[in-house]
Amino acid sequence: MQPGSTIYNLPVPDGGIVAWSNGGTISQTLTGTSLVPNHTYTLSVDVGHRLDGAVGTNYSLALYAGNTLLKSLSGSNGVIPIGTFADETLSYTSGSTVVDSGQLTIVLTSAGPQSNFGDVQLTDTPEPSSLLLLGSGLLGVGGFLRRRLLGI
Repeated sequence: MQPGSTIYNLPVPDGGIVAWSNGGTISQTLTGTSLVPNHTYTLSVDVGHRLDGAVGTNYSLALYAGNTLLKSLSGSNGVIPIGTFADETLSYTSGSTVVDSGQLTIVLTSAGPQSNFGDVQLTDTPEPSSLLLLGSGLLGVGGFLRRRLLGI
């Protein structure tokens, strides 16, 4: 929906389009995006509390890889000031082996009337140890090529 000033204090996050659910689930599978070892995935969702006072509705945010729940977060929009949104964030860091190589899926659930979600973002950041290992490997290859080119 594109809520007006009777529903939220404007502007709403990310340009004005808000998803809503009345006791149901909204999900999106990220086609071609699978869990990778040694990465941190951060899911950020703005959760709203309408001006017209939909009473504290419970909601949950979840991140899956295939059928495996990686991380979830639950809350109530009753703690969010009326007419505004709060940024809710959850993070999951994969280990050196992944639990499920299936595609990543974001699931937003409302446990009652009118949960509102906006500006859904998933970021993927390599862990510093992975970058250090990659950097060391590149330096080693560079040193080998330098020695070979200089005939050392």
